[in-house]
Amino acid sequence: MRSFILTLLAASLLLYSSMTDFKKIDAAKEAYKNGKYKKSASLFKQVQNESSQKHYDIANAHYKAGRYKEALDEYKRAKGEGVDEAKRLYNIGNSYFKQNRLDDAIKSYEKSLKLKDDQDARYNLKLAKKQKKQKKKKNKQKQKNNNQKQQKQDNNQKQKNNQKQQKQDNNQKQKNNQKQKSKKSK
Repeated sequence: MRSFILTLLAASLLLYSSMTDFKKIDAAKEAYKNGKYKKSASLFKQVQNESSQKHYDIANAHYKAGRYKEALDEYKRAKGEGVDEAKRLYNIGNSYFKQNRLDDAIKSYEKSLKLKDDQDARYNLKLAKKQKKQKKKKNKQKQKNNNQKQQKQDNNQKQKNNQKQQKQDNNQKQKNNQKQKSKKSK
């Protein structure tokens, strides 16, 4: 009898926990639907059930809220049953892209495309590669400009040093000339 009561109590707690989770999930989905992404992520986090889908939903809410690092962390935890792996990798790529981590984004898009061909993933991969190329080109131009600026500063410094040396030489000549004149006058 005692074990029956304990079993009944445990089942009641489990049922209550599940009902509470369903309410939180519904509230989280409603918040997401209404554009309240931070609230949605918070509500999803309160769900007791640990699942890949829970982390995926949290990640989506963080992503929509512009919290890309948090989204990335949750997408990484969302690996498993119930979550489309190609989509998860695509979203990881998007999170990296938003953080301007183009190499990581490219790798994620490529992994996603190996699992499933997707027009959006192909487009984003192409865009990430294009931006990486532009960034590389921009960095080269920046380095070239910095080198030119440094060269100009070095030339200016050399010119100043030459002018200073010339002035010192002229002063020394004037002193020598004055000494010679004073020797001649004596």
